[in-house]
Amino acid sequence: MEDAVILAFVITLVAVVALCGLMLNIVIFALPLTAGAALGLALHSAGYGIPASLFLGALGAIATLVLLQFALGATRSSVLLAMIGMLIAAPAAFAGYHFLLGLLRLFTPDAAFPNVLAGVGALAFGIAAWIKVPQFGRTHELA
Repeated sequence: MEDAVILAFVITLVAVVALCGLMLNIVIFALPLTAGAALGLALHSAGYGIPASLFLGALGAIATLVLLQFALGATRSSVLLAMIGMLIAAPAAFAGYHFLLGLLRLFTPDAAFPNVLAGVGALAFGIAAWIKVPQFGRTHELA
């Protein structure tokens, strides 16, 4: 019985680390996803149907991604690059906070501890997105 508990703990720990690694790799896409979701929800609340809202929301996310890649590829100013980095890092930090808060609430019963750790994690996810901004614009340049 104890071996099963230890095995479950190790598997859970590996899964959490893998999820955090995956989240760190896709955190740069938080802004296009947020823009697409906001557009889709706004269209749905304006009376558009679900298929149209989903399609136009996805189209908005793709347009945001293309616009970001173009802006990062075309900019030479470090100030403009920093502003784009802040624009990308803010939704990434928000998504990282809620991602870690959801994971931590599964494992800890205390009310304050998950919020503090999720706040630290949000800072880490925001910094990770900030660091990936120059790489994102240079490796995905439009031809």
